[in-house]
Amino acid sequence: MAKAKNAKDNIGHPRRQRIAASGNKGFLCRELETLNRQLLYAPAKQRKLQYQRAEKLHDQIVDEQYYPLDFVVYRLTDSRVGHDDEVLLIGEAIKPDLRLMIDAITRSLELDGNEDTKPVVLISDLADRFNVSTKTVMRWRKEGLRWRQVRLTKGKKRQIVFTEKAIENFQKQNKNRIHHAAHFQRHDEQIHMQVIELAKSHRLSNPDLSFNRIAVHVSRELDLANETVRQIIRKHDDKAEKNAVFITKDKGIKAKEKQRIMRMHVWGIKTQKIANRYNRSLSTIYRIINEVKYRLISDINIDYLMLNVFDRDDAETVIRRQSIEEIVSQLNQGKVTRLDWPSLPNDLLVFLEQPRISDQIIRSLFVRYNYVKFKANHVRSQIDANNPRAYELKEFDQYLHEGIQIHSLLMRYFQSYIGSTVKLHLPDYQEAPLWLIVRLLLCASACLSDTLRSYNPSRSSRFSTLLKNYLMKELIKEQQSLRESKAVKRENSDVLIKRFMINIKRLQHEL
Repeated sequence: MAKAKNAKDNIGHPRRQRIAASGNKGFLCRELETLNRQLLYAPAKQRKLQYQRAEKLHDQIVDEQYYPLDFVVYRLTDSRVGHDDEVLLIGEAIKPDLRLMIDAITRSLELDGNEDTKPVVLISDLADRFNVSTKTVMRWRKEGLRWRQVRLTKGKKRQIVFTEKAIENFQKQNKNRIHHAAHFQRHDEQIHMQVIELAKSHRLSNPDLSFNRIAVHVSRELDLANETVRQIIRKHDDKAEKNAVFITKDKGIKAKEKQRIMRMHVWGIKTQKIANRYNRSLSTIYRIINEVKYRLISDINIDYLMLNVFDRDDAETVIRRQSIEEIVSQLNQGKVTRLDWPSLPNDLLVFLEQPRISDQIIRSLFVRYNYVKFKANHVRSQIDANNPRAYELKEFDQYLHEGIQIHSLLMRYFQSYIGSTVKLHLPDYQEAPLWLIVRLLLCASACLSDTLRSYNPSRSSRFSTLLKNYLMKELIKEQQSLRESKAVKRENSDVLIKRFMINIKRLQHEL
């Protein structure tokens, strides 16, 4: 009792009570955010126990009560960790953080939904059970309904599910909220006709008003949410086509219109303006943009070498531990290889003279190059073609962009090797015409790009050895073809170098 009394006395002390918002991943308590990161490194068997403990603790926490951090840590890990200061956390902040911890831990495990005796409940099933929308169920998650992330079907994406115990606990504490949500639709029926009449009135008074603008006017007059008004009008128009508010409203968007919408988006035109232009909601425009993006990425050919390291649980952390900027900074510190080619134009010489790369960095870059392509291909395979999500497309773009960055880096830092190899193939390199040097440099750069895609870093052979053998063959072939070819059009050095740099950039941005 004395200890509890002392803890209560520490509530107002700034050193003792710290319930600061961290702002990262939605955590309210910095201490629990740090603990969450530590728990994710635990073995899978331990993590299964920890999320179950977190669920049990979540249902027992009282919002208005204060709890020592040591108590929370002990309940989650079954071990006591002494702290210099006795940190107190309020239950109102602990519960949402516990829900985030359960989400993170279950997402890191391969759960199939059969962990409990009773089957888990999907979002749609729970919505049907209480006669509410799926959006209402998603709001309940923020208001105290805990969930898990499980993979119900092997090879498919994880889904949010609820246990019967979690539903029972939430229902016990939120009877009025659930009852109100279940009967909310009746209120909608009462104002349904008011929404339709007002929408028709605005449509008649100003035919140029878009679907969204009319919805905004009606929502303000009736004090309703914009999306609620839009849904009421859409449902009415679908059922009563002859008496619809938007009689001329086209039901579908043609392929050409989708291409125009995507083009406008690429040009930087605001999504709201595009929506007004086509009398569509923002969600519809975003969906079209995602569909077009998916069609574009589905045509990209991504070849990669599957390495054993990709199967490791910590592959992402180990392989991508450094940012690309840090790698570039490290590479720039290497010793620059001088070509000793005075007759070469200065712009071309500066481009060819690059720092040397160690074999260790080369191998790590090749592992990362194939890994990000493997991940990009995996993410793309998980995207639903009929309903691509923005976050999935963004994740794919990140991996794809990183693959192109690494390809470009390797192309850039091997130019010194390319320059020295071409120099060896020209006995009179000081007297060689610039057009011939540029042709051989382009041929060698194309060989480099091909070798980058086919090199396996798990083998014992060095990349420079493979590249040298390939270059020797291809440069000899190129020189023979140049001797047999007709006269070459002479161009000044500026034009030749400009064209060379354009072709190099094209090669660098390949995957």
